[in-house]
Amino acid sequence: MDAVQAAQWSVTSDRWLTDASYLNLRQINLSYTLPKLAIENIGLSNAQIYTSAENVFSLNARKVFNIQQEFSGNTSNVYTPSRVISLGLNLKF
Repeated sequence: MDAVQAAQWSVTSDRWLTDASYLNLRQINLSYTLPKLAIENIGLSNAQIYTSAENVFSLNARKVFNIQQEFSGNTSNVYTPSRVISLGLNLKF
């Protein structure tokens, strides 16, 4: 192998680059206050139903990698956050 061929083997390449763009929905909070006409008959002055979700979804082209972590060959001990869904009901008498 001559010097030209050796230089071509060590050339920087974009061959292994992947698209790192992503869409990540981290948190959603939804609530609904029940109409007063519907709750006055059961002795309530206010009623509210709510739901909250964390780490709902993540869309990306890098299927094997954690999107929060750069890939440099080192371990950074980054964990994938858990998905949490909460439901609740607030009542005022």
